[in-house]
Amino acid sequence: MTSITDRRQHARYPAKLLEVLARSNNDDSQPWAVSEVVAVDFNRFGIALESTQQFGMDEILSLIIYTDDGIASKIQGTVRYCSDCDVGFRYGIHFTFTTEEENAQTKANMANMERIINPL
Repeated sequence: MTSITDRRQHARYPAKLLEVLARSNNDDSQPWAVSEVVAVDFNRFGIALESTQQFGMDEILSLIIYTDDGIASKIQGTVRYCSDCDVGFRYGIHFTFTTEEENAQTKANMANMERIINPL
C-alpha cells in the first residue's frame, strides 16, 4: 500500500492561514461552500481539503483561495483523491489551467503563498 508521503512528489505546506471557497463546475447555480471547506495543506500544484460537501472523483472545482493578508487566487482544480474523514471527506485537488498564461500566473501566486506560509 502506498502511503501519503510515498505518492507526493513536492513539499506540502500547512494551510492554516488559507481560507478556501469551493464549488463544482457541474452546476454554476450551486452556492460557494464556505464553512464546509477546510484547507489542510497545499503547494503550487494542488491543495488538500476537508469538507462536509461531497464531490466526485475527477470532478472539476472552482476554488477561491485567500491568505490572511488578503492575497486571493481564483483557480480550477480536479479531484484526484477522496477518502472519508472525521468531518466528512478529504480531497486531493490538482490545480488545472486553461491557458499557459493562466498556468504561469497561478503558479506564481501559489509560489508567493508558499513563501508567505513557509518563509525559510
